[in-house]
Amino acid sequence: MRYFVSQLNNYLKIMTKNPLRCIALGLLMLCACKKENSEESLPTWEGIYESEPTILSINPIIMYTANGAVNSQNTIEKFIRRNLLLTSPLFSSTNTPNPSGESYTLTIMPNNQATIAYKHPLISGSVSYAIASRSRERLHLLSVDSTSNNLFINANRCTVLNQNVPAVSTPARCIPGSPGVTLFCKFRTSKLISVANGQLFAPQLSWYVKLQQSPNAYCSSGYGGSWNIFNQSVTNQLMAGDTILVQERAFAFRKK
Repeated sequence: MRYFVSQLNNYLKIMTKNPLRCIALGLLMLCACKKENSEESLPTWEGIYESEPTILSINPIIMYTANGAVNSQNTIEKFIRRNLLLTSPLFSSTNTPNPSGESYTLTIMPNNQATIAYKHPLISGSVSYAIASRSRERLHLLSVDSTSNNLFINANRCTVLNQNVPAVSTPARCIPGSPGVTLFCKFRTSKLISVANGQLFAPQLSWYVKLQQSPNAYCSSGYGGSWNIFNQSVTNQLMAGDTILVQERAFAFRKK
């Protein structure tokens, strides 16, 4: 006991003579504790999850123009009718059955590994993913294997804006294809898993883009079922006559 007290007194004397060392040591210990607590408190979500068959309309349909968000529901409904989107599976103000009929099995494994098995009436398969990042709100999955495609170098505004609607882009490595025309690119597919109140969801981002190319010419296209979230900054690219319709829905996963 006397030895312990003696060593403690010596330690305090050293720290008293070197206050900067004491402060630095204290900050180091504080940072280590915060990091340790953060890592320990972050769930791993390891397990097997089955998808629910219902697309949840958790967010309303939102319209954006060059002037910002359109809050008039009457204006949004007129745009939907005018562009023949009333029966489109892209948007819905109520919960609906999954129009594709697909079901999914999500398996989250140790070492940041995951698989998504899909089953459709006509086709089934499985894709392996690495968990690129995780937080309390979201997991970012990146496919282990890449796919390839040709991209036009001088893409028009409609193509570029559609590519920028999802917030999380798919990493690509490209080499020249047709000289001055295309690039041959390999992609690793990105998928997001959202977390809310301890439950996992697959976000279902849908959008419809209509851009004015000339006084009497428009380009338009719609996409749905993207496991992604909306990139709010894309609205800064809109010009007079442009419109984006977007909705963020989701389906839930049930742990087996």
